[in-house]
Amino acid sequence: MVERAWSLPLTDIPREEHGWSLAGSDRPREPCGCEKAEASFPLPACPLRTLPATTQLMKCSWKTVMATEEAASCQVTRRPWASILRVTIPVLLSIGTCYLICTLCFRQQQQLDSTRWDLAELQLNHTGSRQDPRLRWQGSPALGRSFLHGPELDDNGQLRIQRDGIYRLHIQVTLANCSSSTWTAEPQRATLTVAICSPAAHSISLLRLSFHRGACWVASQRLTFLALGDILCTNLTLPLLPSRNADETFFGIQWVHP
Repeated sequence: MVERAWSLPLTDIPREEHGWSLAGSDRPREPCGCEKAEASFPLPACPLRTLPATTQLMKCSWKTVMATEEAASCQVTRRPWASILRVTIPVLLSIGTCYLICTLCFRQQQQLDSTRWDLAELQLNHTGSRQDPRLRWQGSPALGRSFLHGPELDDNGQLRIQRDGIYRLHIQVTLANCSSSTWTAEPQRATLTVAICSPAAHSISLLRLSFHRGACWVASQRLTFLALGDILCTNLTLPLLPSRNADETFFGIQWVHP
């Protein structure tokens, strides 16, 4: 028995040679699946055109999947604290800038304060008989050689300190209508005192001057530390009357050091 060899028509098997089918067809070969994928996805995944079409398609599909996964892995995950930082950082910068500006202004103000000199030169403010041993003072350029720069006078004519520091105090008090007949056979214990009378925690005597028999005036000065809020009181023994002449009775302070 002669066996017949089965053969397939060559027209059904595409063969490639220089881009044209060997089956006798005049139609140009259509691009393979890999080339179609390359046209749709411009990825470096289809350079191997010398391999069979099926192999090229598999490689192309695999590289396309890998490229998609790499692109997905490159996406940055948004974290909740990222938005918080975007708001917090400008706020912190603004606070730091304000703090720096305030610090510079405060230091400049301190430098200006350190160059300021608190001064006071006061004249006696007294009319009529005295019922209070405290002498009342007044200060104003309208009075002549009298002024206040820094310290203040309270309602009782006492000097209030407005700045801590070391001050030079000076005072002179002359008695009115003073003569040898002013003193009796038994001389009085006439004194003039300058003290911190308020607040009570700072209360202390700063100057104590005695009128010796026959003396009609006393004067003195000293350096002392005074604090903010201290009130200076000057007391003259009753019933002596001080002279209102500005050349004979005056009281003043001068700030000299912090």
